[in-house]
Amino acid sequence: MSASAPPMDLSAALGKFGLSSFRRGQQEVIENVIAGHDCLCVMPTGGGKSLCYQLPSLVRPGLTIVVSPLIALMKDQVDALHKRGMRATLINSSLTPQQQNERLEQVAAGRFSLVYVAPERLRNPRFLEAIRATPIQLLAVDEAHCISEWGHDFRPDYQKLGRFRESLGNVQTIALTATATPRVRADILRSLQLGSARTFITGFARDNLYFGSLQCMSDRDKDRQLHKFLEGRDESGIIYVATRKRCEELVEQLAKEVRLSVGAYHAGLMPEQRKLIQEKFMAGELKAIVATNAFGMGIDKSDLRYVIHYNMPGTLEAYYQEAGRAGRDSLLSQCVLLFSSQDRYIQEFFIENANPPRAVIQAVYEFLLTREEDPIELTAEEIRENLGLTATAEAVNSSLQILGRTGVMERLEIAGGLAMFRLSNRLPSFIDLLPRDANVRRQVLRTVEKAVGDRRDEPVYIHPRWLMNQLEMDRDTMGRHLRELCKLEDFEYVPPFRGRAIHFRRRDVQFDALQIDHEALATRKKADYEKLDQMVAFAKSTACRQRTILEYFGDSSAADCGICDRCQGRVGFPKMPPAKKNGATQATATAGALEKDGIDRSESSIEITNSESLPTGADGHDRKSLEHASASQVGDSAKDLDSTTDSEATQSGLEKPSIRDAIQILQTLLGAIERTHGYLTKTVLSQHFTGVASKAVTGLRLQRLPEFGLLSAWKKSHATGLIEQLLVQQLIQQSEIRMGKLTVSITELGLRCKDSATEIPPTILDHIGRAMGLIVTPPPQRPAPAIKADRNTKDRTPKDQSPKDQSPKDRSPMPIIVPPSAPVASLNAARDPQEKSDPPFEPVERLACDLPVPNVADAAAAKVDQPILHDWQWTLRLVRHGYRLGECALIRGKSPEAILADLSVAMEYEENVPIDQLFDRRTALAIADLQREPTLPTHPPAVLQVFSGLWPFLQQWLRRAK
Repeated sequence: MSASAPPMDLSAALGKFGLSSFRRGQQEVIENVIAGHDCLCVMPTGGGKSLCYQLPSLVRPGLTIVVSPLIALMKDQVDALHKRGMRATLINSSLTPQQQNERLEQVAAGRFSLVYVAPERLRNPRFLEAIRATPIQLLAVDEAHCISEWGHDFRPDYQKLGRFRESLGNVQTIALTATATPRVRADILRSLQLGSARTFITGFARDNLYFGSLQCMSDRDKDRQLHKFLEGRDESGIIYVATRKRCEELVEQLAKEVRLSVGAYHAGLMPEQRKLIQEKFMAGELKAIVATNAFGMGIDKSDLRYVIHYNMPGTLEAYYQEAGRAGRDSLLSQCVLLFSSQDRYIQEFFIENANPPRAVIQAVYEFLLTREEDPIELTAEEIRENLGLTATAEAVNSSLQILGRTGVMERLEIAGGLAMFRLSNRLPSFIDLLPRDANVRRQVLRTVEKAVGDRRDEPVYIHPRWLMNQLEMDRDTMGRHLRELCKLEDFEYVPPFRGRAIHFRRRDVQFDALQIDHEALATRKKADYEKLDQMVAFAKSTACRQRTILEYFGDSSAADCGICDRCQGRVGFPKMPPAKKNGATQATATAGALEKDGIDRSESSIEITNSESLPTGADGHDRKSLEHASASQVGDSAKDLDSTTDSEATQSGLEKPSIRDAIQILQTLLGAIERTHGYLTKTVLSQHFTGVASKAVTGLRLQRLPEFGLLSAWKKSHATGLIEQLLVQQLIQQSEIRMGKLTVSITELGLRCKDSATEIPPTILDHIGRAMGLIVTPPPQRPAPAIKADRNTKDRTPKDQSPKDQSPKDRSPMPIIVPPSAPVASLNAARDPQEKSDPPFEPVERLACDLPVPNVADAAAAKVDQPILHDWQWTLRLVRHGYRLGECALIRGKSPEAILADLSVAMEYEENVPIDQLFDRRTALAIADLQREPTLPTHPPAVLQVFSGLWPFLQQWLRRAK
């Protein structure tokens, strides 16, 4: 149809689908398709993508070919179309060969308006011949992100769709996906050769989804959070895990401890088991599914109220697609990620196995060439054991997939006792290729050709018993003649095999001659790690969850959603609006619903926890007065702000909240965080400020500092909530200085807030004021006054506690001073006892012995202000002794940025700066990749952006190394 076709009334066609109106973006796409334009349609999960090609197929003549990767999705959609009286069918491996032939004949006869096929079907010559017999109006490519190698679900057969489209005369095409970054969208258009296509991005935002992310210390912590969330819940949901083993364990645990009707779904189950579980879940017999990523794509269950990711997926595309299966009925739903550092290692394991090194691929190939049998019925684990590889069976499996794409060998699926035949030559008959006196072989060949028919260039499976009956031969005689026929170049025969098997199509190709692009494989592996970095950044982000996702997909105009955990000022499970009186969930997340829930979208009153409202006391400082305290009010003198005296109190005995006290507490806390130099974790800081004498706190002697127990009279939720709010408002930040250990440091904004009250966000004061208003019994001592940060402080013993007043347990020897004016804490004591990822540090005393001891006489004769060693030289000594960045920072009493600045000075003096042990493994791998590049990139990889000074230092170091 031409682009100038008159507008069409689509209301009647829309009613055919049981709909009265279009969803957002649908009508514009459909009108452009009907007008004859190629289109790329990006719609969120549940946005109604399928209508964009189904409705045009109803109002226009001709056949619509729908390419979809999922058999289950095809069946569901075809069944739904049949119920509405539409002419649709599918052709895939779920049908018998006879059924497939019948469907093809019906398609060629024009009896269907839609036909659903898998991408592999497009390689079938018979299918190509059949569809050319009927006019084709549209090619619809569903899940189009599978085309791109940069997508999260790449499938090689999808990349052949461009050639298929060209063979049909560049038929009009619509590509559809729910998750595609700008790079993936460009790849889709290039691969399908859609140079003039119109792109429609309806938007990735899902206004009814409440996103959250909760960092957990262990699986036990995840179990506790999950149990708490699921208890008493009677709604449907999906819980995604990373491994089959964890899937089975979690199902057993939830059924036993939470009494939840739950099923397991993963690729290790038999097809009949997976089908039964899915049907029970769709029917509501199971309330929840614990599944790997094998479950969900194309599952049209609209009433999912939650999707919980027990393990972090490897990409944001995968996460958003899986999370987007919640709330497809537009009702409010929760999507929460339970994240731990271990999740990253799981995904790194998957990446390494999916991208095996060249040596492993070559070893697998050359081993298989030594096997004489055909087919080769060895599992990946058996191949690994025969080779004695240190690589995993998963890496061997990936090697077989890569080798299979070369065309030299292939992996055959379970054939149920059938023999496989393939005739690749287009000759009408192979008979003339045989000698005229080869009568028996000619008879066998005629019988095989009869069974294969016109299905050339594709595997055809035949039961040996049928051939034996046709030929009136015993099995051995028939097998001998078939093996003789295999000497013909284009005749392939594979005897029956039990399970998956490997078949060589050619054995005369050396490994180096295989068409394997090893550089492309390495680039893909690097891209996988970059996507993982972005997924981890999302899990740890202090910004709006949905905005972070939308910006990742290229939506630069994205705004804060106002409903995720970060927008609510919470961490983890976002708070949902209350259900209506009749129990129905509210349909939209309106501002009114949020206000009813106590969540004000204004900057100065974000709900942090489920705490009670601040009570109004005689002092007149109620919650409202704190919420609306402006920055100018905060900047006034403490005398004007605090109009009350210490003697005033309410009759209930509550201590008055005052802005002056809130400022004092905050600045004291920020000063304490500054003096940790970014080496303590969030957990240890929380224990320190709440007065919990844990092993980590006492090991670091934090109980001796004046800030210990500063928030001890607060509820625990308020204390931890304050630290989270400081992260949200970016007064502090988290960095992974050491692998698997997130530490907290103060930001530039935090430093300004510490010194000037005018910079403090009102939201912070609101939180502190509400927490103070809940104090029932005042603490024994008032909080200590704000302590100004002194980086050169040697003795941090409180002034009101002299050494003789300390208990023997508290009397610890003063730290050894190594460089001038820089304290050295014991690294063994400074370690968080809960962190076990690294071996124990060497004692600092040993380092002190290794460092040069200055000559006292020479030092006395020298000028007082002249150091024995320059400041940067002390840092360089530590690095050369093998200490890591965080350890150097602790010893020197400096920030990591300052340590790197010292090393930059060392390089200017032409000193050798070894960094082999300075950084964690991920950073070291990224540096190694950069060393192999001919030039440095303009923008650093995400892993090298953990703090500001890292990339400039590495640029200097890499240039010097090159």
